[in-house]
Amino acid sequence: MRRKLRDELATVLTPEQVENYEVRSSDTANTMRYQLQFFEPNEAEFRAVFKYKQMEEDMNAARNASVGQRPSADEMKAQQQTQKEMESTLSQALGPDRLKEYKLADQYEVRNLLDAGVSKETIFKVADMKTAVEDATRKIRLDKTMTPEQRNAALQAVQAETQKSVNDLLGERRGT
Repeated sequence: MRRKLRDELATVLTPEQVENYEVRSSDTANTMRYQLQFFEPNEAEFRAVFKYKQMEEDMNAARNASVGQRPSADEMKAQQQTQKEMESTLSQALGPDRLKEYKLADQYEVRNLLDAGVSKETIFKVADMKTAVEDATRKIRLDKTMTPEQRNAALQAVQAETQKSVNDLLGERRGT
């Protein structure tokens, strides 16, 4: 339906006018304004994310249209290549630091923390901590030189240190 409206608008508006209309009034743009309020994109960043989201929606619509039909290996490869190209374009438009911030701001859990008054700086620290903890636990689980008891002890130590660090950053939660 969105594509039909876009096609109809394209018969009377220039491509730039259609894009401007969609950036200002489409459901995608309105949803993005809410989701990205803490990301605070400038106009160029907003437009880059908007194009990414539109392409994502178009890909999902194509997938949904072929429900029940298993895509061929070539179709799957083409979808994966398109996804990589979309992500690369977004990465180039935003740069590595802003891309990381966008991906965090796009997560429901992060938006909840921001809504609760947790600062961006604290959220970035927690996100970095999460990545480090995931890497450490992966290494522990894959370490074949450890006995199951040693592995469990190491994982419990990581968990305890993580809990302490998170409590230091966010404060102890009351009533839980």
